[in-house]
Amino acid sequence: MQVILGGYRGLRAICRLGIDGMLTVAVIAGALAIGATILAG
Repeated sequence: MQVILGGYRGLRAICRLGIDGMLTVAVIAGALAIGATILAG
């Protein structure tokens, strides 16, 4: 649950940052997805 709450707060902050924030989040999300794939694989 805490991860979801943290993500929600992060999204609110990103909305204020705009495009730069979205790009940063996209990069982080991609890195997390790759890390999860490596761990799962």
